[in-house]
Amino acid sequence: MAEQRLLSELCSICNSNAPKYRCPRDAVRTCSMACHRRHKQWAQCSGERDPAAYVKKSELATPAGIDRDFNFLTGIERAIERREREAEEREESLRGGRQVRAGFAPVPGSKYWRRLKDAGVVVDRAPKGMSRQRQNRTRYLNRSQCICWTIEWVHPDQSKTIDEIKDTTPLSDEYDALVKRMEKKRKREDEAVKKESTVVSPTPETSKQVKADSSQKELDKTLDQNSKAQSTFIPATRSTSETELQNVANLDGQSNPDGNIQTDTANDAQPSADFGAQTMSAEIKTESIGSTQQYHFYLVKPHTATAKHVLIPLPRQGTLDKCLRHQVVLEFPTIQVLRESPDRIPEAFMLEAEYVGKEKEDETEFKQLVSGVAVPSTDEVPDDGKVDDRKIIEVLQQDLSNSASQ
Repeated sequence: MAEQRLLSELCSICNSNAPKYRCPRDAVRTCSMACHRRHKQWAQCSGERDPAAYVKKSELATPAGIDRDFNFLTGIERAIERREREAEEREESLRGGRQVRAGFAPVPGSKYWRRLKDAGVVVDRAPKGMSRQRQNRTRYLNRSQCICWTIEWVHPDQSKTIDEIKDTTPLSDEYDALVKRMEKKRKREDEAVKKESTVVSPTPETSKQVKADSSQKELDKTLDQNSKAQSTFIPATRSTSETELQNVANLDGQSNPDGNIQTDTANDAQPSADFGAQTMSAEIKTESIGSTQQYHFYLVKPHTATAKHVLIPLPRQGTLDKCLRHQVVLEFPTIQVLRESPDRIPEAFMLEAEYVGKEKEDETEFKQLVSGVAVPSTDEVPDDGKVDDRKIIEVLQQDLSNSASQ
């Protein structure tokens, strides 16, 4: 007679064969891949190891524990590489097959590198993976023989826009083009919102027309009912219904001699307070980004020891190949756009000349403070700078003996 096995010693799915596999997720034992797939389907199991699952301390420093940690780390690395590869493929497809790497550093000796070196531009690279490093698409254009800079525009309302401009194009022309693109985009968004509001919510004129139609239907229905009633009750019923309907009509409009209800259109010609506020805000928004002739451009200086933004004035018709000479930028330039001229900028900003003057004052004050501090004497230190080990041991022994006697 064949020996019967316990159910715990058999496959947990078919209960007929000895188990060969163990699920990494919940340790369910199965005999084949078919049973394993059936287990994942029945238990809604992903079949992947849970990195947050509790592991005993005694199981950490074991070959299985080391393999588990190693597989977890390599899995993260593979996932990151896969996501980066997919992002590069998407970017390449969007740019028509021309791939632009993020945070591309110029190769020493290349045209890009020589152009930056000749202009004295120092580009500080942000750590890999930071948002500013990922946004950087600065590159050298061989056809135009110029650098296409990624640039961060900071508008007067402190909103930011990432754009790409050539270093041979005036700043005012590039900002004018950017403003026009933003206005077109805003108009398209406003038109889309208007279409949605027209479909979803009725206008005030439509609501009043619906009320007038409903009042007219109630009047006709009441008149039909009164005409079928007895003649002795016609005057009283008719006068009462007309009075009630007249009161209803007075709420929504005025009644003419023919009995038709006319809505009051005098109020329709005047916009409501909400409409005026929306129009006003739209005008303010358009004005804040509108005409660029009154704007001034400033280069934001990085790595400053002050809470204020340090600005370097730039000419309106200046180009980046001249404006960035002997300047330091963090990955790519940041240009602040303000209505105020350099002689009356807001308090949240500071010009470079003022910042340099304050830095010199602080340095002078620091030197004066240091000069007043007494420097300890170094007579006991040998001239050769070496320390005698025997003297140190003698001093330590003397301290120990003094503490023991106390």
